[in-house]
Amino acid sequence: VLVTGGQIAFNGPVDRADAEVKITIRGTVAGLNSDSPGQTLDVSWTFSGTKLPPQPVTVPAFTGPPMLKMHFGPRDTSAGFLDSPFPEVTRIDASGKVDLRGFPEARSPSILSWLNPKGIAIFAVLKSVIDILEGMAASHGFGLSSGIFFQSNSELLDLDPSTTYTKLDDPFVIAPVLSSGGGWRLGAPHPLRTHVRTAEGSLAPPNMLTLLPLPGRPLQEDTLYVAFVRSGLPASQGKKLTPTLPEMSQLMALGDGPPPNGIPAEYAQVVKALRAASVQLGSIAAMT
Repeated sequence: VLVTGGQIAFNGPVDRADAEVKITIRGTVAGLNSDSPGQTLDVSWTFSGTKLPPQPVTVPAFTGPPMLKMHFGPRDTSAGFLDSPFPEVTRIDASGKVDLRGFPEARSPSILSWLNPKGIAIFAVLKSVIDILEGMAASHGFGLSSGIFFQSNSELLDLDPSTTYTKLDDPFVIAPVLSSGGGWRLGAPHPLRTHVRTAEGSLAPPNMLTLLPLPGRPLQEDTLYVAFVRSGLPASQGKKLTPTLPEMSQLMALGDGPPPNGIPAEYAQVVKALRAASVQLGSIAAMT
């Protein structure tokens, strides 16, 4: 089979440009061996012509204070998967499984990309990963070495991904919350590194901050952890990260009694452990 010629139109909101496309498809049907008949397909294509550059998109400047998304109430999936940090104790649904509602769908390849086996394979793998995660029982807990994700409402400045944070007074902390004499205390901070991703990806929302346990040093099993980011992290337009409101104010108002409805009991335990370690809650921008 031989196909040549054709035309593809690239349409934009204002301009349109055409590109001549030459596609050659050679197909043969043959047995791979006598025991395993099959089909092989050799596909090649070439493009000629030009396409006008895309029109610039004007993004309104963000005017509010930079904050990390965080809340305790029912999830609003219209706000995206990272409407609150992940993982987080409220991410368990009524059936006892991890709640992945709002997770970005794997984008299927474009029409032309279906001619590329690599694009098809990537899409299939991503869909398989999502299916596995959706079926994972929360009783197994969250990953011991996977990232902890926060989303900012504005662009954050890049961080050095090679810097390792190991101290309680660092700007980024992951630490176990341990029972101690009828109370709660923080264990030694776990070494971590960070990553900032500004651009949106096929499975990543924009303005994402990741705290990553140091590779080769997984978290402890069957242990409650707290991960928090301190205020003051540089953001775009010369601004700095501020505490997420009203959630951080609600945590600062917790006393010795049980937390009010809507705030998980684990947060009350974490607040007691932070206070016992002399960590100022007012210095924390967000936590999970």
